[in-house]
Amino acid sequence: MRNAAILERLVAIRNPDGGWGTTADRPSSTEPTALAVMAMAAAARAAESTAGRSWLIEQQRADGAWPVTPSVPEPSWCTSLAVLALLDHDDGDAAARRGIDWLLVEKGIGVPLRERIREFFHGTKTTALDPTLRGWPWATGTFSWVEPTSYAILALLRAWPAGPPRPATDRIEEGRRMILDRTCPGGGWNFGNKRVLGVDMEPYPDSTAAALLALGALRVDPADVRESFDALERMLAETRSGLTLSLSILCYREWRRDPAAMADLLVADFDRTGFLDETRSLALASMALADATVPFLVNGK
Repeated sequence: MRNAAILERLVAIRNPDGGWGTTADRPSSTEPTALAVMAMAAAARAAESTAGRSWLIEQQRADGAWPVTPSVPEPSWCTSLAVLALLDHDDGDAAARRGIDWLLVEKGIGVPLRERIREFFHGTKTTALDPTLRGWPWATGTFSWVEPTSYAILALLRAWPAGPPRPATDRIEEGRRMILDRTCPGGGWNFGNKRVLGVDMEPYPDSTAAALLALGALRVDPADVRESFDALERMLAETRSGLTLSLSILCYREWRRDPAAMADLLVADFDRTGFLDETRSLALASMALADATVPFLVNGK
C-alpha cells in the first residue's frame, strides 16, 4: 500500500476526542475530521472511522448543518464534507440525511442590490458572472463560490446513487451551470470570479481540481472542460503541493484518466515534507492513493 505511511501519520495525529484538527495538536474541527473519517473508512480502519463519525455527529446543529469548528457554531460549507463522511454508515446515515435536507435549501445570495444599482448608473459591471445562478456559499448569507458548490454537488449525488429526486436535481443543475459560468478565460477556476473590473482572473489548481471533480461526477461533456484540464496540467507543472496533487488525482480518477505520474510525485512530496502534518493533505492523499473506492468519487475508481 503506497499510502500506508501517510495513513499511519494521519492516525497518529488524531485527537483524544476522536476528531482531527487542521494540524497535529490543534482542536478538532469539521473539515479535517470529515476528510480523515473518509480516509479511515476507505482504509477499513474501523475504530478510527467510528470515533471520528461520533465526533461529527456530536457537532451537528439542530438545523442539520455543521459549523466549521465548535467554537464558531454558525452553519457552514463543511456540512457537505460531514455528509460525505457519514453517508451509508449505520451510525451516521440519519445525521447525513438531515445534513442533506439543509443543503437542499441552502443557497448563496445574489449580487447585492446596492452593487446592481451602482453598476446600472456607472454602466460597468464589477464581475462578469451570471448573478442569477446560485450555488453554495462558504457561510450562510454570503455569495456562492466554486469549491463549496463542488462539494455540495458531490454530497447530493452520493446521497442518491440511483438518481436524485426533483428538488435535488434542480439544485444540482443550478450548481453545474454556476460552475461552468465561472470558468476563467482559458480554462480553470479560482474561488469564483472569472473577470473583475474588466481584468481576466487567473485560475487556482485546488479550485480547478475540485470543480472538475464535481463536473466529472455529473458526467458533463468532456469538450466542455477540455481547456480546464489543460489549465490544470499547466498549473501542476508549477504547483505540486500534497493538497493540489491529491485533489488532482481524485479528479483524474473520477474522469477515468491515468494519475500514475501524479501519484509518484505525491508519494515523493510526502517523503520529503510529511505534508507538515496538515490533516487535509494527509487525508486527501490517503484517499487519492487508496485502492478502494472513496466517498469523494461518484463514478470513478
